[in-house]
Amino acid sequence: MTIEEAVLTILEGRRGKRWAISRDALRKCVSYELRQQVKDRAIRKAVETLRSEGGRGSLICSSSRTRGYYMAESYEDVLKMYREERRRAMTLLVRLRKQRDAARREFGGQLAFQQ
Repeated sequence: MTIEEAVLTILEGRRGKRWAISRDALRKCVSYELRQQVKDRAIRKAVETLRSEGGRGSLICSSSRTRGYYMAESYEDVLKMYREERRRAMTLLVRLRKQRDAARREFGGQLAFQQ
């Protein structure tokens, strides 16, 4: 069983934010399931991989308020997470644009930034 499979199996039993599990508790459950210590970073990476694959893992929700992971119980759960993640992404893009513009002013000319 992979870390991703263990994470998905554990979260499948936690539908709805009232059943959210902290990242550390999830790490401990996955470690127990796999019979080996799993690092926090591995849990974060597994969740990101699952969410990005487009399958059941795309329904893994979290919230800065909930402070834990859970499986969506409704379309509204996913929509709330989508809105929060979108706000975070837009904030990051605005900051990056400001940094790029400041670098151009400071160092002159067009710097080669990847698009």
